[in-house]
Amino acid sequence: MEKKNTMLLTVIAVATLLVAVVGATFAYFSLTVDNNTSSTVIKAQSQDLPTITMTGGKENFGIAVAAADMALNDPGARWAMNTGDGGSIANASSGKDAGDGNLYYWSKTEVKYDLFNIKASKTGDENNALTYECPVSITLTAKDKVDALQQGDLILYLYSKNGDVMVSEPVNGSDESDSQNKTDGLIDDWKSNTKEYLMETTGSHEGTGACSGENGCYDVSDLFKLASETKTLHTVVIVQADNTNSDGTSVQASMKLINKSDANQSSLAGQSIQITLTSKLAQEGCKVITKEAE
Repeated sequence: MEKKNTMLLTVIAVATLLVAVVGATFAYFSLTVDNNTSSTVIKAQSQDLPTITMTGGKENFGIAVAAADMALNDPGARWAMNTGDGGSIANASSGKDAGDGNLYYWSKTEVKYDLFNIKASKTGDENNALTYECPVSITLTAKDKVDALQQGDLILYLYSKNGDVMVSEPVNGSDESDSQNKTDGLIDDWKSNTKEYLMETTGSHEGTGACSGENGCYDVSDLFKLASETKTLHTVVIVQADNTNSDGTSVQASMKLINKSDANQSSLAGQSIQITLTSKLAQEGCKVITKEAE
């Protein structure tokens, strides 16, 4: 009996050792976001995985226009400003106290703000060749109800900077759960080089034109039918571990109110049109993909 017990204990010990050795060949990481900064927690035993960092940018955008700004003889775009910038904007042409301590303006030219940035550190070993997919949901929230907004009045643009980003069509409500599954189609499209969902990187949208099929262009006029109404966009950011671009990959946003030449929009004068764009990394974090980014 003692020999059997001894043999059994030996088998258990060997099995335990094998599990420990195999487990040591894998490394796991997660990314957590706290307000506008983030840190990556890495549990690595035998591999030097890159640190992936997500940093938040601007969230709150506003437009305030006077009656003269919506005159029929002066059609064109009135671009939203970050509501926290106040009077520091040199090219502002109109302003209104938003009631929350911020004086915000609209601009004659498009202003793009970083919503968030994701980048990976360089590791100095074979893991530099790895590429990651990072699902991020962007929740759009209207602060106040603005009945005067009609279809085609308010257009939101999203752009990728320094890397590939795929973006979905918006879904109603705040929908941040299970982001990985919601973006499987986007990443499969990218892997196959179809890139149907690839976000635009540049564009000229200074006029009165609305969306014309480009990814990352959204008519958000109907978002203001109710106060605190929300919609969610799902994105996938491609991150390269070799950190070729030290600035990482960013998603930028701009928003314009269109003063139309064929419609009376005087009812928009004095309205507080404010929107918040909140970006959140999927709970399951980033994961390795086999196709390298181009």
